[in-house]
Amino acid sequence: MSSKKPKIRFAAESREAKAAVEQLAAVHRLRLDHEESSVYGLLLTYRNEVAGLQLEFSPPEGRGWSGVIARLVAGKFPKHPIYIGGDTHLDRFDVRDLGVERISRVPNVAAKLERMEPLNVAEVVEIVQCCGSEVLQGDFAVFAQLRKHVMARVERFEAERLSCNGGGAQNEA
Repeated sequence: MSSKKPKIRFAAESREAKAAVEQLAAVHRLRLDHEESSVYGLLLTYRNEVAGLQLEFSPPEGRGWSGVIARLVAGKFPKHPIYIGGDTHLDRFDVRDLGVERISRVPNVAAKLERMEPLNVAEVVEIVQCCGSEVLQGDFAVFAQLRKHVMARVERFEAERLSCNGGGAQNEA
């Protein structure tokens, strides 16, 4: 029998993310609720009493780090809806949409957001600190604007789907 510990995938990235979110977590009483790694990447979920932040590293997709900010549902981080339509209630939003909505608050990452370039974890956390602190305190007013970003993507996806054969799967923004 081997007494070696199993190798943790993306250990360096996990440490980097935890260091990047440390100050934000302290200010907003966020605690690490879940950490998961696989061959596909790393997912860290932080939450407080009302809101949460997910950070995801996905090297196979080459998109760097991404983030989702959310209103908790029954005390848990909400899952992504399978289908998004006009009447779908949304409790979670991409941090990039938050950055685009309030781009003047994040001049250091504005160019990357505009060009859809990959972000590092510190940049994702910077967007949340500069643009979404009120969400982490329970003020979800910005969600109405973020919903517009999601619905615009849904409409673009539907238009592309219809122009490419007139059929296909339902939307996923």
